[in-house]
Amino acid sequence: MKIVREIALLVVALRCLGAVLAGSTGPDDRAITDPQAIVSAANSSARAVSVDDLFYTRSVFGAAWSPDGQEVLFSSDISGRFNLWKVRAPGGWPIQLT
Repeated sequence: MKIVREIALLVVALRCLGAVLAGSTGPDDRAITDPQAIVSAANSSARAVSVDDLFYTRSVFGAAWSPDGQEVLFSSDISGRFNLWKVRAPGGWPIQLT
């Protein structure tokens, strides 16, 4: 029974390896590659958006003024995960609080 299980595992492993080594092509035999930009199929005049621009988009939530009106506090994923930040009202680089 153990030998049958090992042979079955070997067959599955070899099939997976074969699938990986075979590669993949699109419906018209074009190789699948990592895109550098995303384009609109519906609107050919729309500008392409780079994948980096999409990936590095950050979010800001819950902005509020400090009691003295000198700073703005907000939650953002500037660092890759959501934390509390503050920035001086006239502008500048935000300071991470959490």
